[in-house]
Amino acid sequence: MFNKRKQQSDESASQGSNPPSSPTDKIAAILDNWIEMNESKKKNEPNIFECKTATSVTVKDYLLRMTKYARIYSVSHDDLLIAVLMYVDRFVVKQSYRVNKYNIHRLLLSAFICATKFYCDDSNSNSYMAKVGGVTNLELNELEAEFLFFIEFDLMITDREFREAKKIINNYISPQPVIVMEVEAIEAKPTRSPM
Repeated sequence: MFNKRKQQSDESASQGSNPPSSPTDKIAAILDNWIEMNESKKKNEPNIFECKTATSVTVKDYLLRMTKYARIYSVSHDDLLIAVLMYVDRFVVKQSYRVNKYNIHRLLLSAFICATKFYCDDSNSNSYMAKVGGVTNLELNELEAEFLFFIEFDLMITDREFREAKKIINNYISPQPVIVMEVEAIEAKPTRSPM
């Protein structure tokens, strides 16, 4: 078992697992870490955010897709994604909810819609963003409403909260794979006690 772990770690290292550098990379890494931490925990109760199957789209690719097609010009994409992460965090805290591979995309889309409508003068329609997010317009309307109720319509982010979140994200270094060293067995030689 240890050799298998070492081999997986070696493969990760050889694939160039560099720490994330852009804010989008770091936010995706934080969310991936949340998902990984919750993998073995009890599942959430069935709700609108839980899908029956996990999508093959990575968190990073989903974030990039939303920012690419969102046509947002009044706020930087990085700042918008920081708000999205903060909204997902509020959702998790207020609902004692576990982010996992079955709900992350719907949570991100809901938070993204809320953030663009709250912070941007040029937000997109739900029907357009539903196509970008891969859900129907009706589903997105329901997701947005549920998300807002679950976070108790707490969309305001103070300058101080935003600066603290940005600092945490900028300083984030993703967890590195654990490298298990192979240890040779050493024969124990009996020693004499001083008595």
